[in-house]
Amino acid sequence: MILAFKTLAVLMKILMQANTDILLIDWERPKSDIGADGKKVGQADTIAWRSILIANELNELQVEYRKISPETTLIWFSFFWIAIGW
Repeated sequence: MILAFKTLAVLMKILMQANTDILLIDWERPKSDIGADGKKVGQADTIAWRSILIANELNELQVEYRKISPETTLIWFSFFWIAIGW
């Protein structure tokens, strides 16, 4: 029974996350390189590490504010398994 409820909770979480649009926009413009004569040589690409770190911070925020806590799941598991006998 707990497996069914946990599967239902996971499916509900997947549906909730599938309906959410997360958009990461990097507003920083690439810096242009200036040569020795003062002319623009070319544009340097923005580094990928910044995008990865921003996505990692977003992931940490999602974990920090999660709705289903392990303690609550354990309490309900104990209730259904021991008290009700399922």
